[in-house]
Amino acid sequence: MPLLASIASVAFIVVQRASATPCPCGVFTAANPTVSTANDAGGLEVGMKFKANTNGYVTGVRFYKYNQSLMGGNHTGSLWDANGNRITSVLFTNETATGWQEATFTSPVSITANTIYTV
Repeated sequence: MPLLASIASVAFIVVQRASATPCPCGVFTAANPTVSTANDAGGLEVGMKFKANTNGYVTGVRFYKYNQSLMGGNHTGSLWDANGNRITSVLFTNETATGWQEATFTSPVSITANTIYTV
């Protein structure tokens, strides 16, 4: 991934066990994010820490691709615990040239309320 994407281009999907809020849920709207870039000659892995307020499941990850020629190549989405251990990951397949790219983990990952995770 030759460019650094803005933090607003990373999102995740959480399906809660019991909630009045309809799910799947996420932290960003479906709208296209504002994109900030910086030149980077090599691959780059970015993340976002989050803490859910209820127990639930992370079912997959999303990122926003705004330019195929600048953001080509293979993309992997991962989920880490608070200690930096990778819990699971998924390779994005069938990506479109631009827009939100979504990948679903093989199995939903149970998360605990008030625990920090990184996606």
